[in-house]
Amino acid sequence: MARDLRVLIEWENILHRMLDCTQRFPKSARFTFVQRIDTLVLDIAQTIVKAQYAPTEDQSFHLHLLNSQLAQLRLLWRLSADRKYLSTGLLRDFVEALEGIGFQVHAWLNVVTVHAIELDRAD
Repeated sequence: MARDLRVLIEWENILHRMLDCTQRFPKSARFTFVQRIDTLVLDIAQTIVKAQYAPTEDQSFHLHLLNSQLAQLRLLWRLSADRKYLSTGLLRDFVEALEGIGFQVHAWLNVVTVHAIELDRAD
């Protein structure tokens, strides 16, 4: 499988766990944390697909956006754990999963960057 497809498959597994988790948040957090987390989780899936199908020269934009989205999501999960909406064990699992996706995105970005450098040299 291609590296980007593997990222999407892994993200889909994480996505389901995260959406299941937010369903257990208290009602008072529905319009603050839940809505933002759920939207961001789905936006990340869309950004991965956009990066996958974008021309190589445009992938860098989507991958930088993806890194930003992952950082925002990490922050929301930490704040949620601070407010006791999820356990520290589950937070640790989510942060590790986000870091794993982040490493893959970084590697993908490196490949795109090297490709862009090679294209510049060819001109």
